[in-house]
Amino acid sequence: MAGGRNRRSGDNGSFWPAYVDVLSTLLLVVTLLMSIFMIAQYFAAQESSGKDSALKRLTRQISELTSMLSLEKGKSKSTEDELSALQASLSALREENARLAGLSVGSDDQAKSAAAAAGRIASLSSDLEKEREVSSEALAKVDLLNQQLLALRRQLAALNEAIEASEKKDRE
Repeated sequence: MAGGRNRRSGDNGSFWPAYVDVLSTLLLVVTLLMSIFMIAQYFAAQESSGKDSALKRLTRQISELTSMLSLEKGKSKSTEDELSALQASLSALREENARLAGLSVGSDDQAKSAAAAAGRIASLSSDLEKEREVSSEALAKVDLLNQQLLALRRQLAALNEAIEASEKKDRE
């Protein structure tokens, strides 16, 4: 037993190398985990900055589409004004044509003026049809711009949700 006590008293210094190994291993593991966390944080920051740039680009596109929409509405309004003016002049010419047709056609001057009025009516009718086509095209463009604006707003909402989810994930 005396040898057992003596052996125990001699081993007092042998636990220090194991203690140092455990501490150095623990330090290496903590360093590795911190490196992994830093890399993950870097990629999360890159992803969120990419979403921010996409959000800015979509906001810029929405403002451009809004300005285009207001221009198209202005053009549509001016086209409608021109259309109403042409309709008024057409109705006045039709009344004049009816009045001239009611008069006797005995004189050549009246026949020439009636023919000129009929020609003018025909040209105004064709102008009216052209203006109607332009007006319908403008309305179609306005509808298309409205649809594009709605789609961009939906994309913007989806990006906002993704950014919020990413920020929530970063906070966690």
